[in-house]
Amino acid sequence: MAEMYVHGYAVSEDVQTALLLKMKSGPFRASALEAEAVRLSLPNLTANREPVAMRVADRIIQREKKAGNLELRRPNWVWTGA
Repeated sequence: MAEMYVHGYAVSEDVQTALLLKMKSGPFRASALEAEAVRLSLPNLTANREPVAMRVADRIIQREKKAGNLELRRPNWVWTGA
């Protein structure tokens, strides 16, 4: 997994791995993943009010859904991959 850039902020592989572990730990909502990203020191908003943590959570969910690792069981996402 490569480093990700969102609104000028670098999201390291370590942060992405931590978010993946959160996803694998049980059913979750996107907002919980966003809160975990903030806890891992990503800003919630940039100075221009661009959403960093939310966008990081969204991009990781999209990536894992496309890979077939996630399933939406409203209102939660559930890890179904290896």
